[in-house]
Amino acid sequence: TDDIPPTAPLRLLGWCHNGYHDAPADDVVRRARLANLDALIVKYGDPDFERAITRAGIPWGVERFAYAAQPEREAAMLADAVDAGASFAVANCEPNDGGGWGDAGADAAVRALIATFRARHASVPLFIAADLRPARSLDAPFVREAARSGVEGWMALVYPKAFGQSARDAFDAAYPGPRYLGLPCDPVIQTYD
Repeated sequence: TDDIPPTAPLRLLGWCHNGYHDAPADDVVRRARLANLDALIVKYGDPDFERAITRAGIPWGVERFAYAAQPEREAAMLADAVDAGASFAVANCEPNDGGGWGDAGADAAVRALIATFRARHASVPLFIAADLRPARSLDAPFVREAARSGVEGWMALVYPKAFGQSARDAFDAAYPGPRYLGLPCDPVIQTYD
């Protein structure tokens, strides 16, 4: 991209939904090393898996599908994972999957989520993963509030199969570019299915 300096380091992260697929930690570690991943994003909820990734020496962050109806609880779970070794956190805020992020009050909910997380981990990076397509979360009130309230950046969901599009069309529809609302934006590319 034109606005990223050529010396900017590129990082490759693997998103590991261990709770859904019951992938053995040893297999995930082996695959992460073969793929030369810089870090893993681990789905919240399996402390044994998290400890195994930590023991293997692979940096990891935690991701949780967050519900707007319980922002303080969502933030506490992300903060608990940081206490357990996660080096960053990702709140997955999808309005189209029952998370409530498209409902009234979602801007207050994201503000509460960020404030609660920051009360425990002021300097740990916190990202928002969202479907940033127009008519989804692009320019949604909760996204604009998150930009003002202290997140480090965005993880734009680019899901060609789920969107029913080619990879190029999914990127065109869902990735606003390397910066969005003044913050870094990285694509999350669907590779399952």
